Amino acid sequence: MTTYKTSNGKRINKSVIDLRVKNAKQIKLSLMDGFFCQYCGTTGDRLDMSHKISVKECQESGRSEIAYDLDNLELLCRSCHMEFEKQSKEEREKYYHNSKQT
Repeated sequence: MTTYKTSNGKRINKSVIDLRVKNAKQIKLSLMDGFFCQYCGTTGDRLDMSHKISVKECQESGRSEIAYDLDNLELLCRSCHMEFEKQSKEEREKYYHNSKQT
């Protein structure tokens, strides 16, 4: 079974990460007051639950718990999601950390 490190050095199974990500997405949706793009506000497009810092990056950087952090998730329309995916790791890290402060 594949495992990844968390920030405290413990290891966590990939299957556990995936389940926690799925649960975090459901929780995030249940906390929202309506379904709209959290970046542009549109409601008329397909909406995706997006990670500010990708699951892959969280796992590879030894911070797997960020993959299922509610502050790392946001609902985006397909257009905003595709634009956001073009950002560098550094830009995405900054965006995530800035969102935790608000």
